[in-house]
Amino acid sequence: MPFFFKRHTVVPIIFGLILGAIIPAHAQEKEENIYSTSTIGILGLNTIPNARMDKQGTIRAGVSTLDPYMHGYLGFQITPSLYLNFRQTGEYSSLNDSATRVYPGMDVKLRLKEEREISPEISLGLNSAVGHRKHVSEYVAFSKRYKNFDFTGGVAWGRLGHRGHIKNPLRALSSHFENDRKFLSENPNGPENWFTGEDIGFFGGIEYFTPVKGLSLKADYGADDYFPETSSFDYNAPAPWSFGFNYQPWDWIDLSAAVIGGDKIMARASIQEQIQDWRGKNSETDRPPTLKATNAFNKEAFKEDIKTQKFYLKNDEENPSHARLDLTSYRTTVKQIGRAARITDSHFPLTDESITLALHHKGLRGPDINLIRSDLQRAILENSSSTEEIWHDTEIKTDDLIDTKSIIKIKPTNFHFILDTRLSLSEDDVGPLYRTAAIIETEQELPFGFITGAAGRLNLKDNLEDMEFIRGISNLPQGINNKSTRRNTESFTAQRTHVEDAYLSWLHSLNTNTHISFTSGLLEEMFAGIGGEILYRPFGKRYALGAEIWRATPRDPFSTLDTYDDYRTTGFLNAWYELPDKRTTLYGKVGQYLAEDFGATLGIQTSFRNGATLKGFVTGSEQSDRDIFGGDTNIHAGMRLSLPIGNIPFMPDGSAITTTIEPIGRDVGQVLDKPIDLYETTEPLSYRALSRDWSDLLH
Repeated sequence: MPFFFKRHTVVPIIFGLILGAIIPAHAQEKEENIYSTSTIGILGLNTIPNARMDKQGTIRAGVSTLDPYMHGYLGFQITPSLYLNFRQTGEYSSLNDSATRVYPGMDVKLRLKEEREISPEISLGLNSAVGHRKHVSEYVAFSKRYKNFDFTGGVAWGRLGHRGHIKNPLRALSSHFENDRKFLSENPNGPENWFTGEDIGFFGGIEYFTPVKGLSLKADYGADDYFPETSSFDYNAPAPWSFGFNYQPWDWIDLSAAVIGGDKIMARASIQEQIQDWRGKNSETDRPPTLKATNAFNKEAFKEDIKTQKFYLKNDEENPSHARLDLTSYRTTVKQIGRAARITDSHFPLTDESITLALHHKGLRGPDINLIRSDLQRAILENSSSTEEIWHDTEIKTDDLIDTKSIIKIKPTNFHFILDTRLSLSEDDVGPLYRTAAIIETEQELPFGFITGAAGRLNLKDNLEDMEFIRGISNLPQGINNKSTRRNTESFTAQRTHVEDAYLSWLHSLNTNTHISFTSGLLEEMFAGIGGEILYRPFGKRYALGAEIWRATPRDPFSTLDTYDDYRTTGFLNAWYELPDKRTTLYGKVGQYLAEDFGATLGIQTSFRNGATLKGFVTGSEQSDRDIFGGDTNIHAGMRLSLPIGNIPFMPDGSAITTTIEPIGRDVGQVLDKPIDLYETTEPLSYRALSRDWSDLLH
């Protein structure tokens, strides 16, 4: 068993538990002719990629072997057209020996065009877009289906095209694209290396889906001449063709084998499932309150209904048809609107024809929702009106709002449990690094927009002692002008218990489009400080703009409250854009990171109906971290998956299993894990939250 699986078995165990919890929930009929992956974990044939994509929300974990490498990978279909694959490749002389080197990489695949009746599917891919140069390639793949045959062809730069069938056509644009790829360089791959090289190559192949359920045959021809291996050691490169099969005994597992060039064998196994099939979610009541006519206000029944729904509803004493609704974060906004309207209609003998709900969330002001009472009654009592008809008659107001008073009471404390795993597949010194902890979070809403919170961390398991042993006492050697930021992660992890954060925030809406927040205290595990944020999120628009600035100082890992006298300023200009699918958001930020290095981050986040979220990002900085081989890197990428578990008995709402894949212990390109995020806080008040989930109104 290779080095990184022999020494770090907790990694596949963690993901196996997560996927194992998903798999039994899968109740859908098996989809026929599911595409499977190539050797490195990207959808493809045996050794080459195709243009295909998984269903959005697919998670895949797998391992494959092809002399002299073994690949371990975790892949995520973040959007219908974007796939991220985090991979570590171990080099070994035999399966019984430890890996002599580990080559990390993040592979990206982006669909440019979906398949049509005549035209093929087209995708752009980058293998090791960020990572070690030994396995870098860029390619454009074309795939076309005809009955049970799927044909693939493409053109590749880097390893996949190194046989050099033609000269690189991009040389006509700039001499930059003629630069040598330098596969054996210890400097990581980056945008400056993409699509370079004097020559490019072509690849192609076919997959046949046999009449045997779950069995397909694959054949391909590539342009990888194994130059990095033949130039480094005595390696017998195989011929460029391959023939193999993929078998899917169940829809959550793939098994593959292939003959490569007649004298080498490839073997692969992977498991995959859909995030949307995750059984966990936030808890809900079994049914909404009963809608019933009333002639007098029943105070006790009114209080009981509000308590059951877990939101806060305060009706105007002079005009009961007007009410303030303070939303909870653990149920859709529309469902809370529908249930608040039921309670108001049932418990107040109203004379108005409509009910107006003023939306609030954590001290922020949202729009007024004006519902026609007769529409609601016909839909619930007579089943003669639909949510679409109610939507047509509903008025959403963002100005000239009704006057609502703050609820002068301290709300019950919210408790959350987080099982948090941090995993780094970007280490070429020790293989995967990981740390796992149980975190208890509390949050208390106070009057007038104040929120206080605290969290405690119990560190459960890690292997960060390898990081200090390999990298030395300071973890990573300090880059030029770099401030120490997260290089002492191991010291924090070594403490069995630690205060994660303890803060006080104030949130306020200048209007329904503009919001501000200020926060001070222990902001996260490793930093304390003070800062603020402003967000402009125009209602009904897909974009939002914001800015934030923080004055922070590192915390002492060996003390609960002590900090170091090392203040630094970090701040960003932020932007968001909602994609038309109403569940995916592009975001970006540019500014100064915690090491006072300047750079930018680009990311994408998808949320699912069950409350799961999946986020991917890439950060580039003007400064570099050094690795132990003397290479510099100023780009890093990551992914975060959050799976809710609030419906487990005795587990509070907001509880989740979170997995973050990103470099551990690095200094540059680091941001605060701030306890309050304005964009996330305004999401329940957004037009997207209303229009996307309007079908929940009567549930």
